[in-house]
Amino acid sequence: MTRTICSTKELRHDRRGPMRWISAAAIALAATAPVHAQTDWQLTQVLDQTEVGYASGKGFGRTVAMSSDGWLAVGVIFGECAGGPPSSGSVEMYRFDEALQRYVPQQRLCDRQPAAGASFGRAIAIDGDRMIVGAPRYDPTPGDGMQAGRVVFFRLDSSTGQWSYDGGSSGSVDGLLGTSVAIEGGVAVAGEPGHQAHTGQVRSWRLFRGSWLAENAIASPGGPGDGFGSYVTLDIRGCRAPSCQNPLDAIGIVTAGRYMTAARQSFGWGTLISHAHPFDVNSAYLPTAMNESIALIPVITGRFSGRQCGPGGSVAVRVYTRIAASAGL
Repeated sequence: MTRTICSTKELRHDRRGPMRWISAAAIALAATAPVHAQTDWQLTQVLDQTEVGYASGKGFGRTVAMSSDGWLAVGVIFGECAGGPPSSGSVEMYRFDEALQRYVPQQRLCDRQPAAGASFGRAIAIDGDRMIVGAPRYDPTPGDGMQAGRVVFFRLDSSTGQWSYDGGSSGSVDGLLGTSVAIEGGVAVAGEPGHQAHTGQVRSWRLFRGSWLAENAIASPGGPGDGFGSYVTLDIRGCRAPSCQNPLDAIGIVTAGRYMTAARQSFGWGTLISHAHPFDVNSAYLPTAMNESIALIPVITGRFSGRQCGPGGSVAVRVYTRIAASAGL
């Protein structure tokens, strides 16, 4: 398998002291010419939708998430559970079998409050025995077209090896909550980019005595149309107690033309730091990833013709890294 990256930009990392993010464009280490990198992978398995009882057209595999202990979640955004409304969405859970050396179907998950066309499974994130699933098209009052969106939490029962419902939360009118989700280290976040005329916000929860406790939402610093929270990512390495955090804990949020970060505080998040792109880009609906030293943000530059590496536009993966700073991220 070959993966092509149209353009990459790299920079160095200094681990000393408190950290913040700095754009690759701010350091003269950027490689501006297109780079085509090849990585060889061995194909070992193809997950077939018919193996779990689905025909074509159900959106099998639109989203996937993996855990470090062998769990694989596959979103089926037009799927459903037995007796549930059509095309409400489902998540197929697989577990890696060491003896067979393959992923084996284990369980189908659906929302306890299913709604037709909710797109349950459109966003999925797993961390250990906890999982969050987004249903951004969820309509609490079917027929009125007000897609509030919803997120659902699941927990793995170690004694049975089964995932069970662990709570849920719905969004605001046309909020599209659950468009993006992330979970790590006892913290969960979900993007609600449709909130208040698509200004957007990010909802946040922390695990407290076994239950998910809502924190203050992260408000968009922009205005209508920004789509704040289109994609979110977490990097949590602090302790799991609600009253402590690691200075490097962070959240990354994608909004129109900007990548934003904030540091974790004891009960929520600190000040948002904006990283505006220095050229004509649109990054509002592209995924992002973060770890302890870097953040990766795919962006579209110039005019986009529909071909990622073709004339009229290009896709670049911008790399941000933490550097020593006086405070914040």
